Amino acid sequence: NSKGFTDSTDHFQRLVIGLLTNYIALSVTKGDVKRFNVVLYIVLRLARLLPQLMIFILLTFLLPLMGSGPLWKEVVVSNVRKCETNWWLNMLLIHNLYKSEQMCAIHTWFIALDFQYHIITAFGIILNVTTVLMFAILSSILWYIYELPPALINTGRTYA
Repeated sequence: NSKGFTDSTDHFQRLVIGLLTNYIALSVTKGDVKRFNVVLYIVLRLARLLPQLMIFILLTFLLPLMGSGPLWKEVVVSNVRKCETNWWLNMLLIHNLYKSEQMCAIHTWFIALDFQYHIITAFGIILNVTTVLMFAILSSILWYIYELPPALINTGRTYA
């Protein structure tokens, strides 16, 4: 459960992320699994997410110089300190999993979750193709060993 969100919000966000991720994977492959390149799929997602996140974190370090007020230092400095120590978690896109209580830019947890779903989708596609191929080979081997007919025809013969 993500901090500050109800279960229904979490489920809705995961549903939306899952649907969008699968839509992107389908648009990249155009329905042909042979066209799916895992490395390119992940690199393009990183190229889309990381530059904006890097710029935001760099601007966060300048934040103490941009304002003043009775609570400015109390609020801003504590957030900047979190970024000084944990900025690298944001760059690896694991800040929602590791040291999440000390998260730099807490509102960016969604970016990490989105990327993690992309990785799961990429390896899920590979796993699905592998599973289909494995069962096709296994059924062919069983067909050969038991000398089964090419189609299921009730011949009264038992295979045991």
